[in-house]
Amino acid sequence: MERHERRLAATAFAGVMVSAFALCVGCSDAKEAVPKVRFRAAGDYFQINRGDGWKHFLSVGVNLAVAKPSYYPGELAATRDDYDRWLAGIAAMGANTVRLYTLHFPYFYDAFAAWNRDHSDQPLYLIQGIWLDEIEHGDYISDTSDQLDEEIRYVVDAVHGAADVPARFGKAYGNFHTDVSPWLLGYLPGHEMDGKLVTDGNDKWAEYTVYDGRYVRASEGLPIEAWVARGLDLVATMEVDRWGGDVPVGWSSWPPLDPIHHPTETKAFRQDLV
Repeated sequence: MERHERRLAATAFAGVMVSAFALCVGCSDAKEAVPKVRFRAAGDYFQINRGDGWKHFLSVGVNLAVAKPSYYPGELAATRDDYDRWLAGIAAMGANTVRLYTLHFPYFYDAFAAWNRDHSDQPLYLIQGIWLDEIEHGDYISDTSDQLDEEIRYVVDAVHGAADVPARFGKAYGNFHTDVSPWLLGYLPGHEMDGKLVTDGNDKWAEYTVYDGRYVRASEGLPIEAWVARGLDLVATMEVDRWGGDVPVGWSSWPPLDPIHHPTETKAFRQDLV
């Protein structure tokens, strides 16, 4: 079997993929796992437990990128001063949540923790994205699985202040030593996937429609759904096994992949393909 065939074939066996993907570089350096449960998904709501029981939580959020005028987004040009100013502005406008679509440089997490320590009466919570590489050809299952697995390991450890990410082009890196997990609302891996690449993957891996994981399961759906379930299961497994945490996980998507028909954005524009 090819490497990806071996990976997907294992999804039929509960726990097999979990045990394989729970491994990580530097696990011996992990902090002692301490259960930290602050958020959960309950029906149509997030709920928060601040020590006085579970209560509904309305997330009023701002997407925070790293783009600045006169810079390309991939230059990640935001500075610590920018973050301090932006976080103060986000809180001042009445928001309570920051959503990152990707890992930021360590000084964002320093600034985020500093804001929350200094404003315990008005904390900001974090939805942490995990970047899925954009590709122009092929399919996500074949061509981004290894990248996503690596990024999940980097991001989960970085949120807990225990990651050393090597330098890489167009992505954040460095020594992450600030633990922001007390304010972690959840993880949101993925990005706006291209419908043609999704359908190509569904066709290539048509027989793999099941993922039976430890925390996330997909049964008799599309291959891409089984693959997404595998990624989410890895996030949840790492959070629990490495750090004793337990937070919501989701997948970042967009209208061309939702179940709604878009009559003005047709398949000619690679919309509504799946």
